Amino acid sequence: MADVPFKEEGAHPHPNIVEAEGTTALAPSAPRHLRSDSGVPRSQSVPGEVFQTPEGALQQRPGTFPLGSAASGAGAGGASLAAGQRWVSFGTSFSARLERERWLQRLVGTCLPVMYVWMLPLLAEGGWAYKCDQYPRCEYTGSSVSSYISNPQATGAMAGCFFYPCMHMWMNAKEVSDDKFVYRSLILFQFAFGLFLSAPVIEFGQMHGLSVGTFSAASLTHFCAMMRHCHSRRLWKCKVLLVISSMSFLTVFALVWISRADHHFLKDRCPFLFYVAEALGLSSQAIFPMLWFRDHTANPARSALVTSSWQREACRRPEVSDSA
Repeated sequence: MADVPFKEEGAHPHPNIVEAEGTTALAPSAPRHLRSDSGVPRSQSVPGEVFQTPEGALQQRPGTFPLGSAASGAGAGGASLAAGQRWVSFGTSFSARLERERWLQRLVGTCLPVMYVWMLPLLAEGGWAYKCDQYPRCEYTGSSVSSYISNPQATGAMAGCFFYPCMHMWMNAKEVSDDKFVYRSLILFQFAFGLFLSAPVIEFGQMHGLSVGTFSAASLTHFCAMMRHCHSRRLWKCKVLLVISSMSFLTVFALVWISRADHHFLKDRCPFLFYVAEALGLSSQAIFPMLWFRDHTANPARSALVTSSWQREACRRPEVSDSA
């Protein structure tokens, strides 16, 4: 494989070799490992040399010294090849470990809000979450997530548990920074979700209801925009979560209208129905950011920075000084 993709007129294709009057000689700046004892250039590339193709794959120069053999270590540049091989192995294992830690962090960060939302009735029985006077037959809708988090400790825990899903939403949006609609919908969601936490339903009922409707619509819009950039392997899973979240929030709004028409229907016959619909919608929204993944092969500029940097460092062949 040629080291230089083109040849200038009157010049040798290798930068370390010059031609003059029909003879071939080494350039004064050529590394020592390219010269034999007689001063004649060995070759345009070291046999067995590891290099990186324009596509990013690691390959080996054709030659008589297979990578990792004793002959390659005894030949010229063998020490450099062995060092490069060790860097490749270390960089691969290091990037794999980082990927496992990142996956575990996302998994734990996703499970926390889901578990917290579904444990709110138990936390209310234990005195942590808020309980209305006629629990679970709270006013109009019966029990709800909004009612459970109406005290300071429950609200603070809700904000802390949903930190990771919100952070993952911003990290995912960074992958599609060229889509401005993604950022606009995410900013609206973040503002409305903060208002939802800061305006308890028992104190600011109308503002709380407005914030719920706003962050629900903004999150669904944001997820629909992110679906256009989703990897094909994760697309169907994200679609399922989007459908569940949409149906859950539509059910919530329908139950609100039913409760306004009949103040006793929900809280007397199915006091936990409203809470279950809310919990399903919030759980789907917490899981979606972890499952979403963009196909990085379609956008090489946003490949994993750690892996690519290690590969570039491992494939960079150090030159041997003339005094070696």
